Amino acid sequence: MMTALERLEANDQAEREYLIMESRAIGEAMGKKIGEAMGKKESKIEIAENLIKMKVDFKIISSGTGLSLSDLHKLKEKIDKNSNKI
Repeated sequence: MMTALERLEANDQAEREYLIMESRAIGEAMGKKIGEAMGKKESKIEIAENLIKMKVDFKIISSGTGLSLSDLHKLKEKIDKNSNKI
């Protein structure tokens, strides 16, 4: 038979384990959401790069991808630098 102290310790241990499992689940869910968001952003950037190379108007690219004009200009600079290295 468990003493009152042993029951308290067992309850504390069970609560700690539960909190650890819940924290892990929350962390995994957050990591998944962050990963999905990063993947979507990378996809938009890749599409924008291709459209910039095709000389599509930046306003159209911005409208289609949701990227700002400023981001598109930075991306174009990056593309231009990379093409000069070849």
